[in-house]
Amino acid sequence: MSKRNNITYVKPQEPSFLAKLKAEIGYKEGPNVDTKKLEDLDQQQQDGYDSGEERPEREDEQPQIVVLSRGDLTADEVALEQQRIAKEEAEKPADLNQPIVFKKRVKPTKLESEATADKSKSKAKKSDKSKKSKASSSNSNSKLSFNEDEEDAEAGED
Repeated sequence: MSKRNNITYVKPQEPSFLAKLKAEIGYKEGPNVDTKKLEDLDQQQQDGYDSGEERPEREDEQPQIVVLSRGDLTADEVALEQQRIAKEEAEKPADLNQPIVFKKRVKPTKLESEATADKSKSKAKKSDKSKKSKASSSNSNSKLSFNEDEEDAEAGED
């Protein structure tokens, strides 16, 4: 490694008179670069998106709806229109000229996981056999494995 990559900064110790003044005043040091990065990463994990993805708009960031006259859209009509647009987008055929982009699965929040756990408990009471078959099919569909192809190729070479 070159010496350029090993550059670090060591913060010098604060003089005692400044420490006394800050203690008397009750000064609390603000966040630095490292703590801001950690807070940003924690916020991203709570929101459930990666830095490479476009994050969804939060409720407080969405445009405010103002109805001035009779013909203007209300908040309910906007929600219905957004649902209609999302439905049309899901139903239209894929554009084969665009590159295929795979996205990571979004981890469910605690509330969603609890709700699915309650549903699975009620289904378990109904039938154990159907549960086993669903579990095996969901496990096989959830992950792709390319190791088998590589192993086959290596076995053919030997």
